[in-house]
Amino acid sequence: MDLGPHVIVLLLVVFCGLYVTVTAGLGRAVAVVYLPSVLLLSMIQDLAKPTVLDLNGYTAAVYGILLGLPLTRERFTFRPHLIDLVVVVLSIIVILSSAEHGEFYTGVSYGISEFLERLCPYFLCRIAFARIENRRAALRALIVCATFIMLPNALIEVRIRPQWVHHVLASLHIGRPPHALSLYRWGLFRVYGFTPHPIYAGNISLVLLGFLVVFAKTTGRKLSDRWVLIGLCSAAACLFMSLSFTPIFGALAAGGIYAAVRYQKGTRFLLIPGVIAGVIGMVLVTQFLATQPISKTENASDLQSSYEVRQLIIRGAYELAAKAPTWGYGHDFEWTEYELSSVDNSYLVFAILFGPYYLWIFVSLALLIAIRATKVLGTINTDAGRVGIAAGTAVLLGIMLAMYTVWAGAIYTVFWFGLLGLMMSVYDWTLWGAPVAVSGTPASVRR
Repeated sequence: MDLGPHVIVLLLVVFCGLYVTVTAGLGRAVAVVYLPSVLLLSMIQDLAKPTVLDLNGYTAAVYGILLGLPLTRERFTFRPHLIDLVVVVLSIIVILSSAEHGEFYTGVSYGISEFLERLCPYFLCRIAFARIENRRAALRALIVCATFIMLPNALIEVRIRPQWVHHVLASLHIGRPPHALSLYRWGLFRVYGFTPHPIYAGNISLVLLGFLVVFAKTTGRKLSDRWVLIGLCSAAACLFMSLSFTPIFGALAAGGIYAAVRYQKGTRFLLIPGVIAGVIGMVLVTQFLATQPISKTENASDLQSSYEVRQLIIRGAYELAAKAPTWGYGHDFEWTEYELSSVDNSYLVFAILFGPYYLWIFVSLALLIAIRATKVLGTINTDAGRVGIAAGTAVLLGIMLAMYTVWAGAIYTVFWFGLLGLMMSVYDWTLWGAPVAVSGTPASVRR
């Protein structure tokens, strides 16, 4: 058994999750232990052995919460929806693919990973925030993380000392080794934050913005309230200091979607055709990039260089994705054998690793989210009431669009599935009202 210093940190997180669950309930544990651990602890070393446990910085809290649940008397209910089933089916396909191309142990290992890193984030956030007190606690915890931890770290990284937290954690034998190179753009260092890559740092900041707006609007807080505004500005600053095109592209897309559905009730009908057009557009762009000659521009700008690199990657991965078997080539696919050390397109990666069924089922999430949001927005008669729904939906779809230009990194997708679970419950509360046991009704509901 690995007994390094990082194990002590992981066990402390497990204990915190257990203690808060037993003493204050699951909702409070998700709010003040789990969500902050996803934001801040992804660089903590994993438990090396036994690997099947998948114990790391952002799953340790899950273990504590699950251990504490039998010791509480809480009961949780939610209205099942097709999206719930889709999330489960996606995990089943990953497990089947891993088992088919590996051994039984491989399937079990990835099954546990899917449970901890996809199903638990989604369903914990689906059931944890029915009580307004837990939403308030989550809002406060995320504001503290963004304002007093993430933002100061980003200000130090961007100009003074890149990856300094990574170096400190590694020197203490707690964190993973820092990236070999500190990426640089526009005369500034790109901020890694508490993630393995600046793109992850930007994407997770975008999802954080979604959480903050939704929690604020479902607890009766205005976005102009001092601490809410400070938290939003801190998360936005961290996003842009990643100096990454992908999260900036995702933020612009989310901003456009939000503006389209926020102000007029009738514009909600743009969501469904917009998603369909986006999917068709991504297919056409992929085919275009895969078939056009590759040109190399001398003295190209960062944006042009990024485009040319992605074209080269898509050209190499497109044929492999098109020929992928039903369940893909498996999670342990050897990319280097095909000279594809990095495929900056999540959807091609999905097709290659898990097959065409996984790809199109995942893509269908965007359409199902749009359908669900369109129905919910139609029941809200005020501009103020649409803010939380519009913002949460926009961030979910914005990240899905941004994933077209980057791989589906575990850390920001874990946070994204958490936001998806929260939004599913917010949709429910808006349509049918909050559960009877809830102390307070979401402020976004038909006010």
